[in-house]
Amino acid sequence: MKSIAIITFEGMFDSSLSITLDILRSANQIATAQGEGSLGVDFGLYSASGEPVKTAGGLVINPRSALGDIKKVDVVILPGLGISDGEQLNRVLKQQDANQIIHFLRDQHRAGSTILGSCSASFFLAEAGIFSDSMATTSWWLADEFRRKYPSVKLQTEKMITTGKNYLCAGAAMAQADLMMVLVSSLYGTVVARQVANYLLIDQREFQSQYIMSGLLSHKYPEIEKAERWIRQHLSGTFSISDLAAAVGIGKRTLARRTQEAMGLSPLQFVQQIRVESAIHLLETTHKSFDVIAFELGYSDAATLRRLLQRHTGKSPAHFRLAHTVSSTSQH
Repeated sequence: MKSIAIITFEGMFDSSLSITLDILRSANQIATAQGEGSLGVDFGLYSASGEPVKTAGGLVINPRSALGDIKKVDVVILPGLGISDGEQLNRVLKQQDANQIIHFLRDQHRAGSTILGSCSASFFLAEAGIFSDSMATTSWWLADEFRRKYPSVKLQTEKMITTGKNYLCAGAAMAQADLMMVLVSSLYGTVVARQVANYLLIDQREFQSQYIMSGLLSHKYPEIEKAERWIRQHLSGTFSISDLAAAVGIGKRTLARRTQEAMGLSPLQFVQQIRVESAIHLLETTHKSFDVIAFELGYSDAATLRRLLQRHTGKSPAHFRLAHTVSSTSQH
């Protein structure tokens, strides 16, 4: 049975913690009901000192014990911490309990544990040296502070989830659900993961949408990671699947098998998915017209990209631009 330590922290997001617990409990229940009890995991709540902590909403969490009492677990989860800006973040990182958590993450990672963190928790993973020179993501409003503090880390705020050696990292606090569904899929398999998503009515974007990218499976499918890098470098041009396969160093049929095994997609769908993800990022972070965005992503006809966006997300370009405008206005 796998063991999971969930770290609690004073002022953390209630929802980020609760969705972690709800998804793990649901996965255990579904696996047991299907006679797959051996797939179950033992998970517990811990705090730096072992003392109770209070969430941002005022809920008091009584942990199982202190982090120092843990010898080794398979997975460590640090949910979103409820930090809203860089100034608050830097104050928090100086606290004694934060320092204890950072040391715990570093020690567990070195021992081979897989570390998961979302939202501002990504800064704790960075402080622990877990990212090294690898990819990471964080909440978009903390991106500038992250780049300033950790210039060697390849920050990709356009990605819902990034991964590297024994870690998974997600964006804003609600991305904790996506993070947990990836973990459930890894621990229990995709069948149980889909049933959990259906049971809790979680949007299954972690399986097929624009948000699941090759980084989630790069350790198992290095060809996919290489393919994604090449696609992103050539987004503005036109290329064939044969060109992509040649760049990766494998045949078209092998590439098709790899993308199907890793994500349930054909190579063409994989390319389209990356372009859709990039279009959404540009809509949300720039003032470029949709025609210009389409051209930069390799489409001479913006209508083609518009149809892809509608097919993948069910939403128009205006939706993403409006959503970003409203969100940006609310921050001021």
